[in-house]
Amino acid sequence: MNQSTKETEGIAGKTKFKHWFFDIGYNNATVLTVFTLCMIFSVSAPIVLFVGTIYFIIRYYVDKYNFVYIYPAHIESKRIIRSSLVLYPLLAVILF
Repeated sequence: MNQSTKETEGIAGKTKFKHWFFDIGYNNATVLTVFTLCMIFSVSAPIVLFVGTIYFIIRYYVDKYNFVYIYPAHIESKRIIRSSLVLYPLLAVILF
């Protein structure tokens, strides 16, 4: 299988690039940072909440597309990340 055939399987193969992976640690850190900054700076500049909402809406659809068409479907976290994904947004709300 040559490189062009491997990279262009498309929807039939469910993944477009087999060598790419979803870096869940980086993406979760980015989302949590943006959420925390939106919560903290919303007191002094309320427009930040609207910009943050637009960011999260766009981010949702981009990640949804990537999970359906680009990245392989096997993401295994063994529930280790769940505690941090609950703890950090709660800390952001407490800081608010």
